[in-house]
Amino acid sequence: MKIISRKVSMQYSAMLKKYQPHYRYAIVSLLMYGYIFGAMFILVRILQVSETWSYLITYIFAYAMDYFLTLKYVFSESHHWMKVVKFLMHVIFFLTLGTLVFNALAATGIHYLLATALTIILTFPLKIIGYRLVVR
Repeated sequence: MKIISRKVSMQYSAMLKKYQPHYRYAIVSLLMYGYIFGAMFILVRILQVSETWSYLITYIFAYAMDYFLTLKYVFSESHHWMKVVKFLMHVIFFLTLGTLVFNALAATGIHYLLATALTIILTFPLKIIGYRLVVR
């Protein structure tokens, strides 16, 4: 019985190690999206900043935090100047793509927070793939 239990435990550990970066990325993403929705609400509702500018300002800060959290917490890698260059290319691409998607959705008349959520849903899979292929 101990042999079976130990074998299952080892398989579980191997599986956890394989998928651990995905779980950590999901946690970082949830924290970031909480920040994004909070910042969007504060900028638009309280400070009366336009929706597009609020989106840009929020995401610029979000990407800066995302770089350090993803690099250190998700992939446990060290900082290197070339990673910063790759990350900046990644950010510019996804900031442009996200802004275009957000503006297209907002132009339909839907609420800015719903447009933000839909933009997140549409770009999230591409972001993680791009991060793993380009930045890492």
